[in-house]
Amino acid sequence: MCNKAIRDCYDFTEDQPLGNWSTDEVGMAPMPRLAMVENASFRRWRAVHQRGGDFLIFSNVHWEKLSAPITWFFKVP
Repeated sequence: MCNKAIRDCYDFTEDQPLGNWSTDEVGMAPMPRLAMVENASFRRWRAVHQRGGDFLIFSNVHWEKLSAPITWFFKVP
C-alpha cells in the first residue's frame, strides 16, 4: 500500500477540548485529579508564561487492510 505524509496544523484558535490534564497526566475521560483543558485554556497559559505556540506535525501513514473491522463502543454519561 502507498505511504503518504500528512500535515496537521495545531493553531489553538477554535473552541475545542484538549483533554483532561494535571502536571503529570493527560487523559480524555474526566477524573477528579485532572483539569479540563480547552484551546482557550492553552491560549491563556501561553500568554501568562510566554511559552508554547502553534505547531505543525508531519506524519507518515501506514495503511493496512484488516481481516475484520475494529468496533469501538462508548458509554455516554
